[in-house]
Amino acid sequence: MLSEVIGTHCLIFDGAMGTECLKKGLSYQEFSQSVMSHTEDIVNIHQSYLNAGANVLKTHTFSLSLDDLPEEEIHQLGIRACGLVKGLHPDFWVYDMSPAPLGWDKEKRRQRYQTQAKVALEEDCHQILLETFYDLRELKYALNCVEEVAPAIDVIASITNLEDLTVAEIEQFGNLVNRKQVIALGINCVSDFNQVKSFLESFRQVSDFPVVISPNKGIPTKDDERLIYPVRDMEYLEGIAQIQKFSHVSIGGCCGTTPDMIYKITQI
Repeated sequence: MLSEVIGTHCLIFDGAMGTECLKKGLSYQEFSQSVMSHTEDIVNIHQSYLNAGANVLKTHTFSLSLDDLPEEEIHQLGIRACGLVKGLHPDFWVYDMSPAPLGWDKEKRRQRYQTQAKVALEEDCHQILLETFYDLRELKYALNCVEEVAPAIDVIASITNLEDLTVAEIEQFGNLVNRKQVIALGINCVSDFNQVKSFLESFRQVSDFPVVISPNKGIPTKDDERLIYPVRDMEYLEGIAQIQKFSHVSIGGCCGTTPDMIYKITQI
């Protein structure tokens, strides 16, 4: 199980699914349904990350928390997404879950988190990645919702936008290590490596708890319908190399990272 090895050495998580889907011509609106409508494309993306050296694959389910679909359909899409990953026999895999829209009421958000937690249970997935949470209160709420229906499932709890969190909130985030469910903290979808390093320096003074860092390559611009990410490959890899110097850290990629970038990370 992932909980037995995370933190013992630097695991490599896969990179951006959305970036690769867009390159294959899918629109954002198609992401949730693509495990059904573009199965071969999704499998090929997963396989490309495996070929690049990723130890951990994420299910293509990030958008399921965001779309206003019936819970029964969310359940079916989640089952399908898990099957596509399991069929490739990765070393480890996680069920990927984003925050639900804060504009939804709490009950609707609870249902969405719990529907997906039940999918993870049914598919014998032992770990859920709660990622890209801007609001620490919502991250805690999602954790509580998952725990209600799947208390034995391990969770990696990941936040973004460190600059928007107060010192007290960052301390509260660090305190999630005391939650039985949580096997690692995470920081994802950030491009400021100095902020990440600052957090790790402070956190490592008080804890050796595993941390998963998945930076992005900045906010993209469009050029002839292509997304151009401003962080250069060399700059990105230099930042990753600095992060890997910290103990008990695993690495992944977020927006703008590709199988080629994951391969380059494995070579550092």
